[in-house]
Amino acid sequence: MAGTITERIGDISNRAQSRLMESRLDKTERENDRLKGEVHLLRDDIQEERSALQRALDALKRDDPVVIQADAPTRRGRLIGTIVVIGGAYLLGARAGRERYDDIVQRMGRMKEAIRARATEELEHRKTALQNGREPAKV
Repeated sequence: MAGTITERIGDISNRAQSRLMESRLDKTERENDRLKGEVHLLRDDIQEERSALQRALDALKRDDPVVIQADAPTRRGRLIGTIVVIGGAYLLGARAGRERYDDIVQRMGRMKEAIRARATEELEHRKTALQNGREPAKV
C-alpha cells in the first residue's frame, strides 16, 4: 500500500515536472521565433543601409551629387515622439488645468442661473396670460 502511494506521488510529480518543462519549452520556442523575425528585419535594414552607402560611395567616386532619401520615422521613433507630446500636453494641462476647470464650473453655474431665470420668467408670463384669459405667447 505504502509503495503504491509513493509511486502515485512520484508519478504525479513527474507529470507536473513534464508539463512545466513543456510549457517552458513552448515559451522558449515562441520567443525564439519572435527573435528570428526581428533578426530577419534587422538584416533587411542593414542590407538597405549597405546598399545606400554603396550608392553614396559610388557617387563620390564619380564626383556626382549624392541624393540621400530620408526614411520615414520608425515605429519606435513615432511611439517615443507620441509619448513625449502626450507628456508635454499633460504637464501643460496640469498646470493650467485647475484654473480652466474653475472657469468652466463658473460658466456652467452662470448658464444654469440664466436658464432658471428664463424658465421662471416664461412660467410667470404664461400664468399671467392664462389669468387674463389669453393664449400665452411664446417668449
